[in-house]
Amino acid sequence: MHKIYTTAKSTWESQLHDILHATNSIYFEQYIIESFGDGEIGTQFIEALTKKAKEGVEVRMILDFQGSMSLFKDFELNSKLKDAGLLITYYKTLPASKAFSPIRLMLRDHRKLLLIDHTITWIGGVVIGERFRDWDDLMVRFDDLKIADYCNREFRRQIIRIENSKLILAPLDVINSETTLVGNSPGLGNKFCYEKMCHQMLVAEKIITIVTPYFSPPLKLQRVIRRKLSEGISVKVLVPKATDNKIADWAREIFFSEMIKEGMKIKYLPKMNHAKIVMIDGNWCTFGSTNIDTLSLLMNHELNLISTNKDLVCDMGNEIDKWENESREVTYQTLVFHELNFFQKVIGRLARYFV
Repeated sequence: MHKIYTTAKSTWESQLHDILHATNSIYFEQYIIESFGDGEIGTQFIEALTKKAKEGVEVRMILDFQGSMSLFKDFELNSKLKDAGLLITYYKTLPASKAFSPIRLMLRDHRKLLLIDHTITWIGGVVIGERFRDWDDLMVRFDDLKIADYCNREFRRQIIRIENSKLILAPLDVINSETTLVGNSPGLGNKFCYEKMCHQMLVAEKIITIVTPYFSPPLKLQRVIRRKLSEGISVKVLVPKATDNKIADWAREIFFSEMIKEGMKIKYLPKMNHAKIVMIDGNWCTFGSTNIDTLSLLMNHELNLISTNKDLVCDMGNEIDKWENESREVTYQTLVFHELNFFQKVIGRLARYFV
């Protein structure tokens, strides 16, 4: 059984409900958790997690220390959490020996996963903070013991690796005939989500639909998209007209200005949409934390599910259709690219392989 959530606010409300009703364990992996003022969403999550830890529920968290810096540097709050029995493992990408490595500066644990009582699984792209409250996004809740079992094993596996100063390894776990847990991580042979995505696009017969806030595909994916366009396959990309990252927007428009001439259909969404979905031929989809950009596909730690389950793929397609009905298809002449000044275009060209 699954349920799709398409806003940050609705996701938070339901996740907090699940947390407060946990009786055995809560495993939580998150890129950003912030906003710890009175009544703010970060405080609500911390209070709920602390309450359950004090009740004897096993509460473990993996947080990216850069994305969740506001919690990482709050020593008093961290001490309170530890005293309550809540265990936090921070993914740190900058040991002293790597302090001047540009690549290390960019690595993130970008994964978003919430596991309740070894039975409920949340996976998607929703982060936690007041500045994200009005965003459209995507998180899927599963009440499926087999999915929960594989995701719990994945979480515990990464806890052990991080605590022993080893890199996170991307999973490639076939859960059942319709579902695969995949990830991306730095290093050769560690980008299963990217490889599966490219392969499925290569065998697409009708249509490829991409929903992503940031779009700056690496060279391999560029070649795959261009090949499918040359074969007459429809490639459609839904993105917010403006995101929270101006440099990423400039880089995206450089690609759009090139690919729209080759037949790519581009649709601007009217508000910030943080969802990350690739849908192919209406019978295959992947979703999770992975943006369709260089950082997610080549450098960050990411976590996705691949599904061919008819009900889930159909429901995902319906949500995409709702967003598409709110979007505006653009032509080459109406691209945001033409609104950029010379400086912005130069920065976009330089940044498109790094964001």
